[in-house]
Amino acid sequence: MNKINLLLISIVTMTLLSCGDDEPNNFRIDRTPVDLGLSVKWAPMNIGASEPQAMGSLYGWGDSIGTRKPLNTEYPVTVSYRMVDGREITNVEWGSPYFGGREPLADISGTDYDCARYLWNHDWRLPTKAEWQELIDRCEWTPVSGMEGATGIVYRVTGPNGNSIIIPLGGICEAEVNDYRGMIGNYWTSTLLPRASQADYNFQSTVACAAWSVNITPNEPEAFTIKPQVRSFSLSVRPVYAQ
Repeated sequence: MNKINLLLISIVTMTLLSCGDDEPNNFRIDRTPVDLGLSVKWAPMNIGASEPQAMGSLYGWGDSIGTRKPLNTEYPVTVSYRMVDGREITNVEWGSPYFGGREPLADISGTDYDCARYLWNHDWRLPTKAEWQELIDRCEWTPVSGMEGATGIVYRVTGPNGNSIIIPLGGICEAEVNDYRGMIGNYWTSTLLPRASQADYNFQSTVACAAWSVNITPNEPEAFTIKPQVRSFSLSVRPVYAQ
């Protein structure tokens, strides 16, 4: 076989290895699902990360391709705040066909709106609100400082069977800048906050404007909570195994 043919084979091989995922050198990344002894297996890292302690990227809810940003002048989602009887009301004017659109599904796990399914493959999906609640309630969450390759503290989450995963604090992006990376964690669930319930959580909008998210705030008395966030905000994503 001559040198030209060998060169062509090498080029084709490298092209095949480099296509089809969001991270560079992705074929070297170990995404083996972790069995924590729960109802589902969890991914060892966030989407957009190449190692467990890395924060990865932030994504809007229902943004399957992972490229939509919170602010879009052509298709705006306008968020404003006001105080009413001592409560902060989040007013959301929805003009966007993205982030699930004006009539979002009640749950996007495993659907065409699921960025885990699209950016990784059909083996992965967004965890539901109930699956995240199980991870919080049935696992031991231990803060770890100074882990190599991490920004700020991370949490070692140990399941009932003794296996563990690492959860970093990737922050939240509500507009253009994320000022909280390494300080707080915000993770999407796949579950929508119904429009009929959003007034109970101080949201005002003509559409179901929010979805449930996991909020990790190390310095608060209640460090792990599940509460709704506006669907266009950008949060971390930790997939679960779909098999």
